[in-house]
Amino acid sequence: MSTRKLKINDKIQWLVLWCMCLGRYVEPICIILLLILCRRKYSCPRICFFLMVLFAHFIIANLITDYPWSKFIQQFTIVSLMTLGYYQFFHNYVPSIQGLWNKDLKISLWMCYIGYLQYGMFLLLGHDYIGEFVSYQYMTENTARMQGIFIEPGNFAAFITPAVAYCWLNRHEKGMNKKSLYLMTLALLLTFTTIGYFSLFII
Repeated sequence: MSTRKLKINDKIQWLVLWCMCLGRYVEPICIILLLILCRRKYSCPRICFFLMVLFAHFIIANLITDYPWSKFIQQFTIVSLMTLGYYQFFHNYVPSIQGLWNKDLKISLWMCYIGYLQYGMFLLLGHDYIGEFVSYQYMTENTARMQGIFIEPGNFAAFITPAVAYCWLNRHEKGMNKKSLYLMTLALLLTFTTIGYFSLFII
């Protein structure tokens, strides 16, 4: 693979990972653009079959629950586009899973630093400026739950859980940064979420 192609892949991987952190509107737009602009389209019959089964499930569930059809169309469209988009992303721009994973570990740690900044500002100034910026505030006088730039603590916990699990399960490996392990674990605990605590219990 040429150096230029590697650089393009590298930039697109960073872009997708950051878009995952920036919310439910930014990530779909990023993936849809990648789906449209990707260099080569790969056939995906198994995924198309999965989406057909999912579509049938949606129809049956809608008939049983009387769920709004407009909401069904919206959700199925987004799920389909994201599934096809990520399929094309991994085939076009991820020659090495390890390279993508290393980037994910770094971003997970950066998200924790942002979360600690949020916590520190709240403790010192009594106001959750970062939570206010992303339109949701989970820090009040009665409770303080770390969310960073995510729309809620559960999203933050779900994002960093794979990195926390990897670090704990490989904590005895040479080169493993114990400081990062403890920082991310504490951040996960400070979300006060069921998914965070249950994940730590499983790990």
